[in-house]
Amino acid sequence: MPEVVEIQNHKEPQPRSERLSDEEMGNLLSAFGNSEAKAITLGLMGDGRIYTRGDLHRSVIGAQGEKPSWRINRNGPFTYCEQSLSTIGLVTREIVNPDLSVYGYQISNYGRRVLSLVGLLLNFSQSHASALVEYFGHTVSSYSQGQVIRTVEGEEAVFKKRSPMTRLKIFYELVTAPKLPMRLGDLAEALTQGGSLLEPHLSMLSRHGMIQYQAREVNQPFVYHKLSNKPPEEEPPKYQYYPGLTRAVFSILREYPNEYLTREDVFKFLPDEQKERVAGVGFLSNISNILSHLVKTGYADVKQFKWDSQSEINLSDEQWVILAELVEIIDRFQNQDPEILEQGRRYLYQILSDPNAVSQLMARAEEASSGANKLSRSEADDQILSIITSHPQGITNKEIRIWLEQNYGRRLSNTSISKVTRELQMKGLLVLQSTGNLKTFFPKLTV
Repeated sequence: MPEVVEIQNHKEPQPRSERLSDEEMGNLLSAFGNSEAKAITLGLMGDGRIYTRGDLHRSVIGAQGEKPSWRINRNGPFTYCEQSLSTIGLVTREIVNPDLSVYGYQISNYGRRVLSLVGLLLNFSQSHASALVEYFGHTVSSYSQGQVIRTVEGEEAVFKKRSPMTRLKIFYELVTAPKLPMRLGDLAEALTQGGSLLEPHLSMLSRHGMIQYQAREVNQPFVYHKLSNKPPEEEPPKYQYYPGLTRAVFSILREYPNEYLTREDVFKFLPDEQKERVAGVGFLSNISNILSHLVKTGYADVKQFKWDSQSEINLSDEQWVILAELVEIIDRFQNQDPEILEQGRRYLYQILSDPNAVSQLMARAEEASSGANKLSRSEADDQILSIITSHPQGITNKEIRIWLEQNYGRRLSNTSISKVTRELQMKGLLVLQSTGNLKTFFPKLTV
């Protein structure tokens, strides 16, 4: 834990001239940027007082006015200081009475200098429909392995690579991409990170509606076809020695002109007599070849999942505008743009002066917090299967639990995870290898 630094004065700290590093920015986002409640807690401490546990709780409740939306637990704001804000030097622990039995927290000069970011992020949350945690994710990993550095105020802080910065880099790549959609592999190459590390972020961002992300699931086909928007008027040329099957496949595409169909779908819709003629070894390959033949001759279109493209990341116009706004805000703060710093301080004053605004933001934080560990059975299946798929080298139940916490912000017991993996195995969606009592799960290879 960083050394406690005694604050000599509370003058408004001067902005830094150099750009904040990505490591420092990531830690700020992890400390309060992914929670309206944490941001409000730090913002309320801006007056420089020493806050005991009770003081801080009363301050957060009182800021919401006569009808608080979230009567947060008495320990909540103090825990934010202990576990998030103090660990990177935004607040310092101070002794309140001579016998050392009571202590509180006081904002540091470093904390005061970043209050403009507090205002900018609270204003962003206020302007849009989603909680900050849905953009930046939960932060559960420890600071114990971080690098201790000294800030320009002479205070110590612990910096390390944090997942919110990964989210921010994903947003930057998407809003500056010359062309969308893009593949997971392309994004991984741009960020010099493994796709298996990015996939959980993309899945969760897509679930919350921040982006559009699709990927081929385990045991699902690579290729989907539909009728071309402007097919030639004449009948398609036959594929090799299969004139009847060529006509039948094309007829099915015409019957479902607006739907993407797999080769299995096409076989299912074939007339029974046609199925009997083709239902031998390689019949699905024949259907695939005919569908590819129809694409080459202009009679059919292929969906995004080709053999060399198994994923698609995209943004709607509205998503692009929102993410571009967020990226610009943080980029300008990183550059210590005087105009954005002043704007942030003004936003913070306006919000904290309005009990209704504070109450609404706390309600949003509570809703995101209360739902953080609630996971439907289908969501648990999807997330655990996604984790196993992204670990072709194999993964244990314990490692799945850790991965869920660190990348999804979800906490499931070993018993719950074991139940899910056991049922996924029974469904044939994964492969189990046992060495003594150690069970390792592998994704089932697609043929």
